[in-house]
Parts: sequence; structure tokens; C-alpha cells
Amino acid sequence: MVDISVGPFKVEADIVDRGVQVKASIDFKVLKKDWDVVLSAHSPKVSFSTGSVADFEASIDIGIDDATGDLSASARICVPVYHFPFHVRKDCKTASTSIPVLPIGALCLLEQGINKAGLQYLEG
Repeated sequence: MVDISVGPFKVEADIVDRGVQVKASIDFKVLKKDWDVVLSAHSPKVSFSTGSVADFEASIDIGIDDATGDLSASARICVPVYHFPFHVRKDCKTASTSIPVLPIGALCLLEQGINKAGLQYLEG
């Protein structure tokens, strides 16, 4: 299992049958949300968004590149900035990271039925 933080997001990834299970969560001020998805060779990328809550908003894009085996995540968070007397603007920040989670080409092998133990054998 791999755990990474990207901005205010926590991302966990674990190899499962037919792909990589990814859990993403955010607990930042008024933004609280959890997502769970399995990335596979047919769907190697996913995007999540909190929508706008009290002028706060956040989104994250997560994907696996089968050519490198890297899990990458790119997050964006926007917070309201209040200016006297009644002007509000949003201040947005981005963060991204990448970490190897699979051997090269392993996402396609998982899709074909090779299990986690089989991947560890191939790595060794």
C-alpha cells in the first residue's frame, strides 16, 4: 500500500484484482469528502471535485501511467479571501506528486488476471 499527501488531500493506493484501488479524501475546513475507485488499464485516470462549499472548492486528478508504473496526483484548492468592505476573491493553490506503485506494464497484466503475488514474482 502507498500513502501520499497532495495539498490537503490524502491518497492511498493498493494493488487489487484487475487494477489499483485508490482512496482519496479531503478534510479541510468546510470541505470533507471521501472517494474510492479502482484504476485499470481501461480507466487509468480519474478526477474528483468537492464542488463549491461556502466559496471553498477543491479538485484532484489521479492517474497511473502503465509505461512507467507511476501513480500521479495533481490537486487544486481554492479558498475565499475577503477584502473590505464586501469584495470576495478566490486564492487558488496547486500541488502535484508522482510515486512508483507498479512495475512497467503491470496495469495491463493486472487487467489480464495476473495477481499481486504474480507481480511481485515478476519484479524479483
